[in-house]
Amino acid sequence: MTQITGASGSGVVHVNARQRFDVSSMSDTRIYYIARDDQKAFTVEYDGLTIVQNDVVAQLKNTSSDQNLVIADVSFSSAVAQKFEMFFCTGTAAAGETVTPTNTHSQGGVPSEIAAMAGDTTITGLVAAERITSVRVLAGTSKSRYLYDSIIIAPGAQIMVQCTGATGGEVDVSFLCHLESVKNP
Repeated sequence: MTQITGASGSGVVHVNARQRFDVSSMSDTRIYYIARDDQKAFTVEYDGLTIVQNDVVAQLKNTSSDQNLVIADVSFSSAVAQKFEMFFCTGTAAAGETVTPTNTHSQGGVPSEIAAMAGDTTITGLVAAERITSVRVLAGTSKSRYLYDSIIIAPGAQIMVQCTGATGGEVDVSFLCHLESVKNP
């Protein structure tokens, strides 16, 4: 069996008797590598929002001109039974509170290029377009929706989360997202 060793001495590939590579590898999610290598992974937290039925509680806008905003995961929790609906949307968000995204890399100095607004009352000025997903949670519980990097928000585009279930109680919404070049696959 022939062995090929990488330049650093750490990578090893074996060529077996059938002239095929025997390879051992390890992989992780895209967001891990983007956080580690590019420092462009972020969390956006909307905590302790008191709502009434049909309130828009979260807005997330990609303010970059050359990068997509990719949603990897979103979590929802509520003190009361609640239905959360996520939409692409248009308009200009108003009457909410600014939320600052947090870089997931402790040394992350890369700006987020994400505008986020929380609606402890409700965010006004947004018009729902296509519904992306909806999630129901029981009172006092939470649900996480792993989206497999499938929600891609183009430069200048935005999404919103609306609570269409019960009135009252507190809700939380949390996004795990990253920025990547529009040209990436």
